[in-house]
Amino acid sequence: MVAMTRKKFEKGMRIQVTHENAPARFKGRIGTVRGKYLYEGYAVEFDDNPGAVETVGSNFMEVLTLDQAKRSYVESAPRDIEKRRSPRYGADCVVAIEFQGHRVIGKCIDYNENGFGAIVEYSLPLGWIMNVEFPLKDRKPVRIQARPIYEKDFKIWV
Repeated sequence: MVAMTRKKFEKGMRIQVTHENAPARFKGRIGTVRGKYLYEGYAVEFDDNPGAVETVGSNFMEVLTLDQAKRSYVESAPRDIEKRRSPRYGADCVVAIEFQGHRVIGKCIDYNENGFGAIVEYSLPLGWIMNVEFPLKDRKPVRIQARPIYEKDFKIWV
């Protein structure tokens, strides 16, 4: 007899619906876990329908690892300065980015109220939630979660 156990997923994990008995509307889709509903399943925001959250049972999902993921590039490039939602300000500080057991050090070059730009000599997977750490003088570093949305020539916008 084989014991059945429920898979456990955490908020922010990237998943893919792979089970052969999964509902047809979910099969093959990739998304991010946004939460868990007791007795119902996990709240998942799928990449092909951003902003919408759907409930999926844990038995239909698998954790998407970096070597399984296909890189997806955001269609639009960063806006011209006149078209930005908020102005960018220059910066010159170190930033540490952590994801899936990796830690990458980069240089923050600019920021605004919606995100920041950094130079990173490592290709980061776009759309994945990552932990970002900014050093502060005479204080503990600030840790935030962010999602890279655009990459070009070792520059990444989060």
